[in-house]
Amino acid sequence: MENNFYFKTNKLSSNGLDSKYAAREKDGVFDIRNAKTGQILMRYSAEEVAERVGNGDWEIIQTDNVNHPDHYQGKTEVIDIIEQATEGLQGINAVCTGNVIKYVMRFQKKGGVEDLKKAQWYLNKLIGGYENE
Repeated sequence: MENNFYFKTNKLSSNGLDSKYAAREKDGVFDIRNAKTGQILMRYSAEEVAERVGNGDWEIIQTDNVNHPDHYQGKTEVIDIIEQATEGLQGINAVCTGNVIKYVMRFQKKGGVEDLKKAQWYLNKLIGGYENE
């Protein structure tokens, strides 16, 4: 079993809608997170996760976190937006601009407010660099 994956439950949630979750493993324990907000909802052992996937309670829906991570998908891939936005920039200005875009674009599907704070950090770094020129 992979250490990180997205899944949906085959049982309907209390509001009658299918929900999407992210499972992230560290030291044999999986944090189950809301895929949209990144909020940790519960923790399961690797054995419990394997059982839930094996008996069909959970359906893995996306596992290619290298080439097409779910939190960077949309009408346009984020890497393409970053490439366009950083054209002509160099060094730290390009890095900070790319990271601001990355964290803002993924915050709803991955890191929530933490990603917005990361974007803010890079934006402040970028602004500081331009103010000191």
